[in-house]
Amino acid sequence: MVDKPDGHLLQEEIESWRPFANSLRSEERVIFKALIEKCWRYSKAIESSKKRYITEPFFLTVLLIQQRTIEWLQSQLDELRREVDKNG
Repeated sequence: MVDKPDGHLLQEEIESWRPFANSLRSEERVIFKALIEKCWRYSKAIESSKKRYITEPFFLTVLLIQQRTIEWLQSQLDELRREVDKNG
């Protein structure tokens, strides 16, 4: 995993998941790594949670990333539906 500045707690959390990541199938490992990389966008929020163990903020960040993806996909689907209805 990549070392990032000003994110030592997040880096420690990510490192603690290394055995899990290494046990995944290669295609899942790629997805996991991409998800972890996205967590760095929220490192300031994770670090500012002031929790000694940041597993909870880490997972909330993962949920936030997933929710943002779901909402984006929903907006794309809605747009496609509107186009189909308009041209239908």
